[in-house]
Amino acid sequence: MSEILFLRLLQAEDKETALAEAVTGLRTGEAVRPPIYAIDPEAFGKVPGSPFAYWVSDRIRDLFQELPPFEGDGRTVKQGLATADDCRFVRAWWEVAPERVVTGTAQTTPEEFRAQTFQGKKWVPFAKGGAYSPFYADVHLVVDWERDGANIKAFVDPQTGRLMSRPQNTDWYFLPSLTYPLRTTSGITFRTLPSGAIFGHKGPAVFTSRPLEWLGLLQSRPFAALVSLQLGAADAAARSYEVGIIQRTSVPHDVHGLAGLVRKAVDARRRLDWGDETSHLFWLPVLLQTDGATLALRFENWTATATKLELTIQEAWQALDDQVAQLYGLTGEDLVVVDTSGDPAEPADDEDEEAAVGKPGDLQGATFELLSYVVGCLFGRFDLRQALHRREPPLPDPFAPLPPCSPGMLPGRSGLPATPADGPDGYPIPIQWTGILPDDEGHPCDLVALVRRVLTLLFADAHAVEQEACRILGVRDLRQFFASKFFPLHIQRYSRSRRKAPIYWLLQSARKSYGLWLYYPRLNRDTLYVALRDYVEPKLAHEQDVLARLKAEYARARDGGERSARSLARKVEAQEDLIQEIAAFRDEIRAVADAGYDPDLDDGVLINIAPLHRLVPWKEAAACYKELKAGKYPWASMYKRYKFR
Repeated sequence: MSEILFLRLLQAEDKETALAEAVTGLRTGEAVRPPIYAIDPEAFGKVPGSPFAYWVSDRIRDLFQELPPFEGDGRTVKQGLATADDCRFVRAWWEVAPERVVTGTAQTTPEEFRAQTFQGKKWVPFAKGGAYSPFYADVHLVVDWERDGANIKAFVDPQTGRLMSRPQNTDWYFLPSLTYPLRTTSGITFRTLPSGAIFGHKGPAVFTSRPLEWLGLLQSRPFAALVSLQLGAADAAARSYEVGIIQRTSVPHDVHGLAGLVRKAVDARRRLDWGDETSHLFWLPVLLQTDGATLALRFENWTATATKLELTIQEAWQALDDQVAQLYGLTGEDLVVVDTSGDPAEPADDEDEEAAVGKPGDLQGATFELLSYVVGCLFGRFDLRQALHRREPPLPDPFAPLPPCSPGMLPGRSGLPATPADGPDGYPIPIQWTGILPDDEGHPCDLVALVRRVLTLLFADAHAVEQEACRILGVRDLRQFFASKFFPLHIQRYSRSRRKAPIYWLLQSARKSYGLWLYYPRLNRDTLYVALRDYVEPKLAHEQDVLARLKAEYARARDGGERSARSLARKVEAQEDLIQEIAAFRDEIRAVADAGYDPDLDDGVLINIAPLHRLVPWKEAAACYKELKAGKYPWASMYKRYKFR
């Protein structure tokens, strides 16, 4: 068959001019060269699916004939679990009880992980795609796999009786592997998947006997270029990297010697996660990982460190590309094609991921994360001693099971997050084991006062740091920040894969004059009654005493004809309004408690916070309450126990 001419103008900014110049060149007899390609259509058949890969050389197309496909010789790619109802079966790892999550060591077998699901550990780490993150990404989700997935396997449409879920390839669950987002608007990104996890249908898993070395091959630009040739819409906005494409992509016969470079990239990527408090690798917020007289200088120093880590990743990646190109036997013009068609350097989010998060993007974000860390220390979530001693934690094996505590968390004797029974001796601050902190100036447990106490331990000039933080955050003081800005930022920080799961809850009176912060992991059926007894009722009694004194002062001033009587009258009126506001706040908490509020962490954050929606400045809580009341979540413990109003 004769050759056919193809024109490739994707990179041309002025496509009309580029097309005209190409046609003119053909008419004048110029040699055929890019952007014009002369190809025998029969050559397309060398590539699986016979795509119109006209812009690559015969050498690249011949690779699919000369080399074996990835699938084979102990290598395979599998698609995993589709729950059909993530709202019911999937949670963020921090919103379930840690003792209910499977755990293990490098020696724990898949059978032993599976056995734990019959012994009260219903939640299993779950990889279902995620944001752009080559070489490594934390697993933020867990899935309900109780009794080896009995509930998911039995999940049927109540109308038709048809099985809804797709628990595929379950024999491969819990094994160490690699995973990648199935559908993305960026280049394909493979990353490590630790043992003891389940992979999803949107986060397929790759199994090999030497995963680090094969990660180097799969994440290379030459391999990405071969994958892109097979896509029907390689340059479209969204690409679907189906399992079959990876399975049939050609690979070299040998990939020895890549593991060292991969480990450098993986470790550098993991060190960037040290500052992400939602990560299993979290150690300290970035402003506490470095020194500096000001927060701005600390952020600048950390940014320099992060830049070096990113450079390490890019250098290791480039070295991998060079080695893999040699393994494929690619040279000259073939490498140019690889660089342009297999470059995944522009990050974009997977359809199930709201944002690629981890390291803060600016000083304001880093400052918020510093204060978020301090709140976590007050509740006993994080270990303040890590910040005071600042010893870098070792990085675990990339395929080791995920731990119940990150290096920055305060562990208990069992290795799980600390409980009141684990209170460490000589700890530098009092921990609020009840999981309640008031926003109440003058109270001994006032949130802002305790935050300042922690700042004095962390910084030589805590007052200057506080003032700088307020300037950076755009607030007049810390009280304004916690009353108005902290909670929305916290919700954003604790959102993953369309799950919004804040763990520090703000209950606030109508005019924001009084509030309580609750720590979600310590919620129980008595929490609201404890809040009423220990905080709200004493607060109301105190303000009523203040009102009595103000009324007495006003009466004396009025009877004595003093000029202060008018201002005292206004203070009396304002105090009466405050008391009415706090009384309404008290009544709403009592109404929720008396209706049988009995949180179950298995229900997840949103359902547990929904009954408190009148007190929580979060629209999603009110929306969830309406759905809960209407019976949308019949499986939830809250729906079964709570008496809806």
